[in-house]
Amino acid sequence: MDTFFPRCEGLDRSKQLRVSMSWKAIEQQLTSLYGAEGARDLRAELEMLSVSTSGERANYELNEKSASLIVYANSVVDSTAGKSPLKSLEGFLQQDSLAEAFPVVHILPFYPWDTDRGFSVEDYYKVHPDYGTWDEVKEIANSVRLMFDFVANHASISNPLVQNSLIARHLDRDDARYERYKDYEDYVIAFECNDLPDESDIAALSRPRPASVLSPYVAYEDPDGFLKARLGKDVDEEEYLLGVGYVWTTF
Repeated sequence: MDTFFPRCEGLDRSKQLRVSMSWKAIEQQLTSLYGAEGARDLRAELEMLSVSTSGERANYELNEKSASLIVYANSVVDSTAGKSPLKSLEGFLQQDSLAEAFPVVHILPFYPWDTDRGFSVEDYYKVHPDYGTWDEVKEIANSVRLMFDFVANHASISNPLVQNSLIARHLDRDDARYERYKDYEDYVIAFECNDLPDESDIAALSRPRPASVLSPYVAYEDPDGFLKARLGKDVDEEEYLLGVGYVWTTF
């Protein structure tokens, strides 16, 4: 999949936010996970993300005296005014100079979700319609430094990235549809039924869940010709089975 952000040629480093580790040290940490080439690409994207468009707030440095407010996207609700929760949150921060008291606001996941109170993300490109809009998120960022949970490693089975990844694993390379899905194949950790990890390796995992870390899934073509995947082992009579396997489901 193409990277989302441009590279950092000509980057004005005076506008970069301060980080506790040097970029070289961060790249070394990333190398252990993604290899040298992947680490270089990720470092470039992270450096670009760290650039602030506001010269005044670019010089703001967090320290042990900084206070932050952590909220769910719908923690503040003003139903009488007909405002969305995010719009209500913005108004709440403007009251009694709260934005000055809490210069950083950390909003927990505001994407569409299906389980785990927002952390099972259905689509990273959307704001949950019950919470508000991207424009309202931007408005909050006009008065405070904004943080939020990207939750890059925890997604719903219905998330397009997960769907495309599981589907790609069960399309033949000469299938005309494979070209559309191939770049997503490694976005999730999944195994074919005849290539599962050793039970001893699975048993060595420490996790606060009674169920197995691997869940069965099916990839299939529905009666309308759409390719899909879902957790479980069975397909309906009108569905065409593409393949089965097990996907890593930490939660």
